[in-house]
Amino acid sequence: MIRSPGSRRRRRISDGAAESQDIEIALPSTESARKPICAVESTSVRILGIDPGLNTTGFGVIDIPDEHYFAQNEGTLVEAGCFRLGDASRSIAHRLTELESDVSVLIQRTTPQWMCIESLFSHSRFPRTSITMAHARGVILLVAQRLGIDITEVSPAEAKKSLTGNGRATKAQVQNAVMRTLRLTTPPEPLDVSDALAIALSGARRINSQALLNEDPITKKVISPQRAKRTQRNQM
Repeated sequence: MIRSPGSRRRRRISDGAAESQDIEIALPSTESARKPICAVESTSVRILGIDPGLNTTGFGVIDIPDEHYFAQNEGTLVEAGCFRLGDASRSIAHRLTELESDVSVLIQRTTPQWMCIESLFSHSRFPRTSITMAHARGVILLVAQRLGIDITEVSPAEAKKSLTGNGRATKAQVQNAVMRTLRLTTPPEPLDVSDALAIALSGARRINSQALLNEDPITKKVISPQRAKRTQRNQM
């Protein structure tokens, strides 16, 4: 997984039979990319994208300038990778326990303000996929809510259309769109990672539009949906 712009440092997390997969993505050597990711500017928003799965869960963390501006070529990759939870030889309970631990550590280490997760969908040819995906989604949503992360859900078609203009885009087209948007030199791999980054980027654009409705009228700062609801209740 990638931890800092312009570098190729690799880190492996291992716990028994489950481990996160290392990936290498060559990042651009621009001035903005060379800024240390540990020091997020006050105007930046950090977003975690999740592609949930019971065997493999992909994730991608990005920084965007702020919630009021997100251009087609904006966004900086912070970290990306995937959690390999094992196959059917391991019990569902075991894999979900491992997923809960991995996501908790990831959120606490990268400290995102938002989490964007793929929404639940079903396919007539693969009905079992939605069932297994629901298990993973439930655990991830629980962790994010418990840690106080704002959450938004993005459908696969919405993510594809947001990045490529086509809701039926292929996996390869999504990979290339992610590569261009984040100014990478190679497409992010595996597909779980590129999907997670696509979810983060499309979720960022939705957050951008939501932010206009959740702006504090006095400070002009964007407030979370939860705080916005509390403010509305107090004013009633």
